[in-house]
Amino acid sequence: MLHLIDDWMGHERIKIGGEQEIMLRLFLLAIRYPDTLLFDSLDEVLVNDIRRLSAYLHFSSHTYTIWDDDTRRGLAKLGFEIPDTKNADPFIYGAYVGTIELIKDLAPFTCFLEHDVPRQRLFQAALAAYGRE
Repeated sequence: MLHLIDDWMGHERIKIGGEQEIMLRLFLLAIRYPDTLLFDSLDEVLVNDIRRLSAYLHFSSHTYTIWDDDTRRGLAKLGFEIPDTKNADPFIYGAYVGTIELIKDLAPFTCFLEHDVPRQRLFQAALAAYGRE
């Protein structure tokens, strides 16, 4: 599964040992949205790429949002400054996820009806497009 996600994201396939892969798979099973504090339980090798780890979370749970610079810029235009980071910091990523969730909860339900794509993902796509403008 991890290699499929890496391929879809355009990343080089992750090179980790057997114990680290087990740790990562257990992490993906144990974490519950919107918790991000479990990041601290992972080896440094596993948290050195927030974009990759957020993709693993997204595709294993369909609720976590993928870390994206365009989305961060869209949030900044709305007044929500999320610091840039390469490492999976639980507090920065938690603020990113929580802010998108807050905006989703504040928006009228009729703006983004949920269908095949979760509303969270629709909001992230809209924020990313807004950030690219």
